[in-house]
Amino acid sequence: MTPSETPPETPRLDAQAAPREHTSAAEPASGEDPGPANQTHRLHPLSLLFLFLDRLKQVVAPFIFLYFVSGPGGLWMTVSLPFLVLPTLFVPLLRYFSFRYRLGPDDLVIRSGIVSRTERVIPYARIQNVDLVQNPLHRALGVAVVRIETASGSDAEAEIQVLSMPAVEEIRERVAGSRGGSRTAVPTDAGEAERALSATRLAELRPRDLVVLGVISNRGMVVVAALFGVLSQFGLEDRLLAMLPDANGALEMSYGVSQSVPWYLLVSGAIALLVTLIVALRVLSIVLAFHKHYGLTLDLVDEDLRSRFGLVTRVSQTIPRRRIQRVVVTATPLARAFGRAAIQADTAGRAVETESSATRPERSQLVPLIRREDVPRLLTQVLPGTADLETLDWQPLAPRAFIRLIKRGLIGGSVLVLLPAIFWHPAWAALSLPVAGFIWWSTRLTVRHTAVALDAHFLYHRSGWWTRQLVIVPLAKVQSVSLVTSPFDRRAGMAGIDVDTAGASALGSGASVRLLERLHAETIAARLYDVSARTAFRW
Repeated sequence: MTPSETPPETPRLDAQAAPREHTSAAEPASGEDPGPANQTHRLHPLSLLFLFLDRLKQVVAPFIFLYFVSGPGGLWMTVSLPFLVLPTLFVPLLRYFSFRYRLGPDDLVIRSGIVSRTERVIPYARIQNVDLVQNPLHRALGVAVVRIETASGSDAEAEIQVLSMPAVEEIRERVAGSRGGSRTAVPTDAGEAERALSATRLAELRPRDLVVLGVISNRGMVVVAALFGVLSQFGLEDRLLAMLPDANGALEMSYGVSQSVPWYLLVSGAIALLVTLIVALRVLSIVLAFHKHYGLTLDLVDEDLRSRFGLVTRVSQTIPRRRIQRVVVTATPLARAFGRAAIQADTAGRAVETESSATRPERSQLVPLIRREDVPRLLTQVLPGTADLETLDWQPLAPRAFIRLIKRGLIGGSVLVLLPAIFWHPAWAALSLPVAGFIWWSTRLTVRHTAVALDAHFLYHRSGWWTRQLVIVPLAKVQSVSLVTSPFDRRAGMAGIDVDTAGASALGSGASVRLLERLHAETIAARLYDVSARTAFRW
């Protein structure tokens, strides 16, 4: 049997319960052998420093900001600031002295709290990922923030701030041991650790790749929009406008200039201003790409996908390969123009989300930028047994799907054109023909680029013509299958399929296919039903 014919490991039901949480100060359960293996550990002493810094950032910094933006008359804030801030600085002390964790034979036990004591039991077999976050101060002092993720939700099950690198590796050793594997001792330095292991480099982003990523991502616009939102929230735009020259005088000056300067110079100036803004936003996007993804590497270590990235804050995240629920390949128009794509991989604890915070790993991300010709090679490493996409038996949408889609588009386009023509000016009706032509062209491309395929181990679904997307779902990870038919579907002999996995986000399923021929949809659903019914899940 060739490697491509080897079926994925069939998950088995684990007898252990999901992570448990209760308020207790109980001692270890009877039957656990006392000794070093069950020794209770404190946080690293430097945790006090980082907990205080976090508290200052969360509490003091907003108060200082509000003090300066409140302007004159903020005496009440000056007087109340110490009374509001100082009590909160005791929280890090309480957290440090009340936090304990224990590495048991089969689970990680975390205790915290003084008045209300909480004990959280996380079986090693349930832990999906052990991620590290290190800013420059963390790296200089040899400590890290540890994030423990399980299948219980999209957020981290536990966060430990901070631990020494040997303590981090001890946790990773216990988690790796629960999978039936073994790992050699790892040095405390993260770079030395990766070299000591027999790692296979799967992907790496160089500086020129980060420049391309910044150009195609357009994250600068997101930052600018957020900045304007903050300014409007605190009313700072009024102060900025007050600093500008008188509005009436500026308008009169602009009108005078427009009368004395040739029109082509005005148009050229407007175009130059627009180009300058676009370039500035792209430069900002490049800076953000360097900040977040600098030095990104993706390695295969044993059966784990381990990635490291970040210029200031270094993030190290680990994804067990056998726990991947879904892989998504995305290519925007700009990415295709540069011959690039992005790859995401969801595990049970990682649903696809929007922009993450700067101090935590971006969920489900594997590689934000990869050459399109390298995508098949990486897919076979991430999901062993993945078929050649060109040789798959792709099934298109139903023959009448084009008619269904273009009817929807024409109805929406008619509303878009006719409402301005009725309530504003009849000239808007002249756009009817161009809008109808665009809808026809867009619908034709949508039908052409949408298809579904099924082989022995995976479900494949490609969609989109503007932003193209390929979703690959391992059949062994399918949790539920729904055959969806609306009255219009039944009339046209069509049906849709919704496939859910443990890694699906709250806003979407693992894969959702619509407008298939009913017979074809029923065949796929029956196959997925059969696989799902015979699968006992082990996270």
